[in-house]
Amino acid sequence: MRNNYDNLRVAVLSGSGKNAVTQEAFKRIEQHYAFVAEFCNRAAGWEKSNAENGVKITRKNAFVPIPRVKDYTELQNHISASLLKYNMTHKIEGRPRKIWDMFLEERSSLAPLPASPFEVDETVHTKVYPDQTVRYGKVRYSVPHGYVGRNVTLRVSPFELKVYYRGKLLCTHNRMRENGPDQYILDHYLEALSRKPRAAGQALPIKKGVMPVQCRVFLKLCPAEDANKQLVDVMLLARDIGESRVLAAMDDAINTGKPTAELVRYYLYGQQMPDDAFEIKHSDLADYDRLIDGMEGGDGKL
Repeated sequence: MRNNYDNLRVAVLSGSGKNAVTQEAFKRIEQHYAFVAEFCNRAAGWEKSNAENGVKITRKNAFVPIPRVKDYTELQNHISASLLKYNMTHKIEGRPRKIWDMFLEERSSLAPLPASPFEVDETVHTKVYPDQTVRYGKVRYSVPHGYVGRNVTLRVSPFELKVYYRGKLLCTHNRMRENGPDQYILDHYLEALSRKPRAAGQALPIKKGVMPVQCRVFLKLCPAEDANKQLVDVMLLARDIGESRVLAAMDDAINTGKPTAELVRYYLYGQQMPDDAFEIKHSDLADYDRLIDGMEGGDGKL
């Protein structure tokens, strides 16, 4: 199968038309899906009318008005649905049937797609630095405890960075832009911080790390001077009983307005409530005194 392409940079390393030198990554796509690309000549716009028309159709049907989406997946679903609707309802001038009907007829003569999808991830081999991070571009990504100095493999997609050690997935990070913030996951540093409680106050995983929102609220509201150390103690509990239960207990402790590690344990295990967990406001008890006096002076009935 042959396809016509403009000289897009991700496909063409140099040259154009019949002299185009294809990028190695694009060659792998051709091999995977069994097609041959034919590239347009430079400054020959009439050769790429189909490409230009396709862009126009996509813009008109999927981007007018500009879609408002929360992430790339929702955007892709919107584009797919918009173009599917176009293909099922549109008829090309001079053709007797709609695009979708002609596609269904043609599909029977097309080769099936490969059994597995093409993997676009970049594979990078590197070592874990002493600060428990790997580097990709200019960004540091944290790695779980115990892998400093080990050779690991990074699988980098447009949206995620995954760290593997001997085929085992260690962690997954959101991929940052080239100059994006370093990515620290608090859980990766709990063992080290528990052994060095004084370091918790200045530790980057706590100051700048990726952590559940409950952790940040806990640090903000905890009245104790060692709030950072208490947060580490709380998060260590998740290793044994699960993160969801600990976060639920943290929510309960946060609702008191003065969360502490002791209070979180109370909501987890039903331990004795700390004396300073709640502020108790006493009402005027004079009504009760008058009630008691009335009972003693009368027949004792209410």
